[in-house]
Amino acid sequence: MPTNAAALATGAVLFDRRVRLVIAPPVLGSLKLVKTQSAFTVEDLKVKFKLAKSLRKEPNTGQIEVWGLDASHRGMLQGKGARCWLEAGYQSGTFQLFGGDVRFPGHRHDGPEWITKLELGDGERAYKHGRCNVAFKGGTSKYDVLKELARQSGWDLGNVTDFAASLGIEQYTNGYSASGSVVGAIDELLNGQGLSWSIQGGKIQILPLAGFVGTATQVVQLDADHGLIGSPEYGASQKPGTVPSLKVKSLIQPGLDPGKLINLVSEDHKGVFIIQKVDIDGDSEGGDWYCACEVLPQGGQRGKAGKAAKARKTVSKR
Repeated sequence: MPTNAAALATGAVLFDRRVRLVIAPPVLGSLKLVKTQSAFTVEDLKVKFKLAKSLRKEPNTGQIEVWGLDASHRGMLQGKGARCWLEAGYQSGTFQLFGGDVRFPGHRHDGPEWITKLELGDGERAYKHGRCNVAFKGGTSKYDVLKELARQSGWDLGNVTDFAASLGIEQYTNGYSASGSVVGAIDELLNGQGLSWSIQGGKIQILPLAGFVGTATQVVQLDADHGLIGSPEYGASQKPGTVPSLKVKSLIQPGLDPGKLINLVSEDHKGVFIIQKVDIDGDSEGGDWYCACEVLPQGGQRGKAGKAAKARKTVSKR
């Protein structure tokens, strides 16, 4: 059973690993990442996984292998459009690590046992195939347009509502219309606003270029008693004028997601950092069980500095 993330974020409970999969068969014509009544759960089989999540708008990816899935469940995975949610955790409970569309399933024998391999993309079907057809009258705000684009895409709103005030004052004085790729429409809408966006667990996540998800009090503690493994190290050299990222390794635990905050305490590094990227490797029966994060100090600029967003009251689009 899923449990409260805050209750898991203590060194005392990071043992006795658990893995839980929920797999939903294909739903014809649906791009939305939802758990249907026909979904089935896998809890007592061997599972290995590799996940890659970042703040890039391109879909996060995952690879999951399951040992011993029976013939009826293997058959339910055939065809395009299956979905999969991966939870991991400990004796005290599990938490969601990944949710995504199954690109294609593969099955192979290992002796007498079947191994099912699932390649996943987070909200990928909507990213590739999502289309919009919208038209608004003059005076419509960017916030209202973005909500409608999210609805038509199949992605959930995520933290879009956190930007109701800033995007609400930006209005299309002559109305707005768009037809075609949802990704392109969102890119155009957010262009020049000092914001980036990505898909996390089938939800839209928007961030200021140096911002973070949630509040300053929602921080994951990482130190020797709270999952930290080894000593953090600086990543590859960056372009002049950019802040170098720090590589931090931890046991798998909730809250280690792109855009989230960590409070890092190690011998050489202390402070609050924003997660930019995380690679997760896990094996329910031993072996790898860690998150490798790339982080920047809170307030550090991601990527190119870019131009500051102009303070505009209205915008115009025909």
